[in-house]
Amino acid sequence: MSTFTHTIVTDPLGNPFKLPFFMTQAVIDGILREFTVRDDDVFITTYPRSGTTWMQQIVHLLTCRGIQGDEHLEVVIPYLERAAAFNGLAPFEQIKTRRFFKTHLPFTFQLYRRNPAAKFIYVARNPKDCAVSLYYFMGNNYRIAYQGTWEDFVTLFISGGLIYGKWSEHVSQWWRQSRTSTNILFLKYEDLHRDPAGIAAKVACFLGVDMGPELLTAILPMTTFDQMAQSPKTNLSWAAWRADADSRPLRKGRVGDWQNHFTAEQNQRMEVMCRQLSAEFGLEFDFE
Repeated sequence: MSTFTHTIVTDPLGNPFKLPFFMTQAVIDGILREFTVRDDDVFITTYPRSGTTWMQQIVHLLTCRGIQGDEHLEVVIPYLERAAAFNGLAPFEQIKTRRFFKTHLPFTFQLYRRNPAAKFIYVARNPKDCAVSLYYFMGNNYRIAYQGTWEDFVTLFISGGLIYGKWSEHVSQWWRQSRTSTNILFLKYEDLHRDPAGIAAKVACFLGVDMGPELLTAILPMTTFDQMAQSPKTNLSWAAWRADADSRPLRKGRVGDWQNHFTAEQNQRMEVMCRQLSAEFGLEFDFE
């Protein structure tokens, strides 16, 4: 039987979700009731292991004109739920400049509805690679400490039994809202690989950043996987949850690594889920 450390929290509609251990109902309710979302706030939103850190780096460098700065990404673009749990909401209210956050909250938690003028960048990753990355993350995170087989993990991923709920619902709900909302930019992890310059330009336009050739030339080398994996500002080497010093939060950053893990039967089950997404919402992904 598979196990991992988590809490059970309900969204405003009463739906239960398994969340990381520090996200109690009180923490989430505090965010949804007391956190003031400003018009110029920016939220980088993902299902876990979908290119969150990558997008944080792109947004940070775009808005800081290519200057990395002295602090790591989790300081300049804090993880909203975690920061609220450990430090409270008061420090956010003291920020006088434009604020940037990352969050994994599903759409049903209605953070978006707190202020539809704020901007949300949603990054989705194909579910096969996302599942593989999440499997290693939850196993290497001693505070979550997933213990179980890969087979059980695939079943939990498809059914919504892991942290932050069902991947297909998380992605499709943000996708549907983005079709009619000009303040949600929906991007795909695979497109970041294929066309990093094009995606950076989309993000810059969305955020109102004037990105000329010089800024693009400056930030592209700083947003490659190899560079981010080596830099202590971006490689999450400071993360207290790592099970040991040799674990790599930025593991591979590839498209198609799922082929080294999935059996034919597991792949078929994922394909069924993906065909449903395509049929219902017109949402499709590249897998290599």
